[in-house]
Amino acid sequence: MRRFLERLSPGHGIENGRHALAAAATLFTLLAGHTVLEVARDALFLTHLPAEQLPFTYLGIAAAAWVAAQIDRFLIERFDKRRISVFTLLFASGGTVCFWVGFDEDTFLIAHAFYIWTGLVATFAVAQFWRLLADLFTVAEARQLYARIAAGGSLGAVAGASIASVAQGWLPPRGLVLVGAGLLAITAAIPGLCVPSPEPVAAEPTRSEPDEQSVRGRRGYVGRLLLLVALTSITAIMVDYVFKATIDRELSTAELGPFFSQFYLVLNVVSLVVQLAIAPRLLSALGATRALVVLPALLAMGAVGALIAGAAGAMLYPAMALRGADGALRHSLHRSAFELLYLPLSRQIRDRYKTVIDSLGQRGGQALGSLAILGAGFVGLQSEQLAIAVGALAVGWVVLALTLRRSYLDLFRANLRAGTVETRAEVPQLDLGSLESLMQSLNSERDEEVLATLDVLADYGRTRLIPALLLYHPSRAVVLRALELFGDGERTDFMSVARRLLEREDDEIRAAAMRALSGVMSEDELHRELQGGHPPAVRASVLAALVARGLDADGEARAEIDECVESHEPEVQVALARAIRLQGDRSLAPVLHELTRGATPELRRELARGFAGIRDPDALPILIGWLGPRGARHESRDALMALGQDALEALDRAFDDRSLPRQVRGHLPRSISRFGTPRAAEILFERLDHEPDGWVRYKILRGLLSLREKLPSLRLDEGRLEASVRKNLERAAEMLARRVMVARAHAEDESLRTRGGELLASALREKEEQALDRAVRLIALAHPREDLRRITHALRHGSRRLRAESRELLGALTWLSLSPTLDALLDDAPDEDRLRRVRETTSLGPLPDGYQALLREMLDDQSQAVRSIVAHHVGELGLTELAEPLRDANEGATGLAREVVARALELLAPRGMRGVLA
Repeated sequence: MRRFLERLSPGHGIENGRHALAAAATLFTLLAGHTVLEVARDALFLTHLPAEQLPFTYLGIAAAAWVAAQIDRFLIERFDKRRISVFTLLFASGGTVCFWVGFDEDTFLIAHAFYIWTGLVATFAVAQFWRLLADLFTVAEARQLYARIAAGGSLGAVAGASIASVAQGWLPPRGLVLVGAGLLAITAAIPGLCVPSPEPVAAEPTRSEPDEQSVRGRRGYVGRLLLLVALTSITAIMVDYVFKATIDRELSTAELGPFFSQFYLVLNVVSLVVQLAIAPRLLSALGATRALVVLPALLAMGAVGALIAGAAGAMLYPAMALRGADGALRHSLHRSAFELLYLPLSRQIRDRYKTVIDSLGQRGGQALGSLAILGAGFVGLQSEQLAIAVGALAVGWVVLALTLRRSYLDLFRANLRAGTVETRAEVPQLDLGSLESLMQSLNSERDEEVLATLDVLADYGRTRLIPALLLYHPSRAVVLRALELFGDGERTDFMSVARRLLEREDDEIRAAAMRALSGVMSEDELHRELQGGHPPAVRASVLAALVARGLDADGEARAEIDECVESHEPEVQVALARAIRLQGDRSLAPVLHELTRGATPELRRELARGFAGIRDPDALPILIGWLGPRGARHESRDALMALGQDALEALDRAFDDRSLPRQVRGHLPRSISRFGTPRAAEILFERLDHEPDGWVRYKILRGLLSLREKLPSLRLDEGRLEASVRKNLERAAEMLARRVMVARAHAEDESLRTRGGELLASALREKEEQALDRAVRLIALAHPREDLRRITHALRHGSRRLRAESRELLGALTWLSLSPTLDALLDDAPDEDRLRRVRETTSLGPLPDGYQALLREMLDDQSQAVRSIVAHHVGELGLTELAEPLRDANEGATGLAREVVARALELLAPRGMRGVLA
């Protein structure tokens, strides 16, 4: 039994298997009873009444359904769903027994009332059943289990039709009513004993309040569901009427009972085959919204066939085909897909609207269909002409189902927004109130707040609002930052205060003050300051100003600058670089280049700012080389941005320079993405397929995503994106398969569970996660308006239901052929079950024969990290049989990997033969 439950709910635990089995058993007996009653109902009705009376009955069902829906809403607010379901089934059983007794009376009224009764029982019992299941399973579990559960219903329908067919030999149609009542009573016991009550709403994870747009979206979605149910019901009643009117015309009264029992038997067998063999695959491959299109598409084609055949007077078989398609798919594929549409809704909304949608939508649709049939009969239309209406309704059904897809996904997006924290914030424009608040912040006692305010004003280009008196601030950091901002502008109102700073003993403040002043001093003032006995760091600002402004006629200032360069005094060199940056004169570019030799991190930062200030294209190789070390990376990126298109093309060419350190290459993509142009996106997209280093490829992908946010209208080659996603999914599947095999081997032989073996298992898991992450990011590239951060956050940290909704959203966004593989890899199931599902959806090859063969295969892996760990593991296990593959691996290894392989070969050399692992 345990194995059966595990196979029924693969990867989701035995408990879910029990729930699914109980649900399938409930649906089995429920639909068995309903099918028996359906046979009795149709035979009794058409025996005593003509088919033209059916529209009046459908109107009666619609009116009764409205009353029943109000009763259900009253009950759901006061009682547990499971108890309501049990009560409904017991009440239905008792009421059916009363009809069995009542058929001895006026058969005209009883036939109508019994038809209405069976319609209500089927509508509410089934709707309450699926409402109960929606609280038990996540959307990911439902996609796997609903088809299996619905198969129980199809099997029950077959069993009910078989019971009715056999009973026809010794029971009249009235006797079948009592059989159906008994099956309904049996059904009532199953959910009461086996199906657990769902957790209370308070147990769900706390989410933020939905915004007004989300509320409107949910209401619109519920309205579309109601419209879809109504449209499908109108179509179904048209199909049913065309079918029964044709049968009533073609067969005698004595043939009706046997025909209906045999037809429904065959129909339900076909429905069962569809449910077991076709529906699960279609649901997995197409998803909920696309799967809804299958039935109406077949009905549209069948209507065309009926119209053509009817013109030739051969309507019987087309009518049977229409009813057959509807009966085979409505309660199997269509029902499973439609029930998935409720899962993005909150439990409260489902409880409030589900039975209303199912009852009023279905029965209201029947009422509208009945009025249409009455109108058609009044004008003398035959069933052949009604086939045209069936085709038109089916087309409308297809259109509505396809438009539901966007709303369905939007609800999952809203759930992610409600279940995660916002990680991005847009920078608002400064209004008058914001400016007043910022100016007040300049008076804060906290230096950090004042510095942050200065940065904000600088970012918005409002440095002229900074009061000059801020230079009297007691904080050294605040004064230095203010002087830097004053020096970058054209202000002169700060000069009197800045001159006082030249009298301070703090050389750094004096140098900063001189840098700010030198840009606005006259020639005489500069020469006087040069004679003022300032320390070298302060003099450097004056010297740079004289040279940059062409006031160094005798060349003495330039000569002294050269002395500053050769002095190798960090403070002086930094001051000189800052002064050159503020002057912005390219004639001083050679000085900056000379300062790059042996520059400290602080000096590199200033030099990068200086190259940006003077727009020096000759500095491109230097700036690209500085992307690796942390010291000046951000400043180098800013400088590259300042150098414009030339810098972008230089960064592109740098990818081809294999002599660049890996650390530098890894930061090329981020630097390119900062440009935010279509050309930058083109460069990264071209490099994505050709970059051999996986880490750099990942950085390229992140850069592309950053660009996508800036350029949402950017067009990328969908075919190449799909191929890249497929490649990464195949890589993740390969890592999963290897990891499962390693786990099996370690479980069978403890001697393999070494430190290297555990490290190998961890590395394979990491590589699998990385490949999956790349695949998800590539999918996000195809959908720039999707919030990737929310999706990935929910996948990693969300609740069980939120993770499932994220998977559903990703599966809907990705390409149809890749969706099942992605869902299998993202599943929360154990690795063995995930691997089984992956093998069903990909062409994953067989694993090597034995652990040693697996290690040999991984010595050729594309990842140097994996090869290194495998080499270490081979060495610690003493697998001398792999010495030759190790030597081959050593030829292509570099750096640390080469050392690891060499060490493994040393471990193997003195040990001799250690045996062969199978």
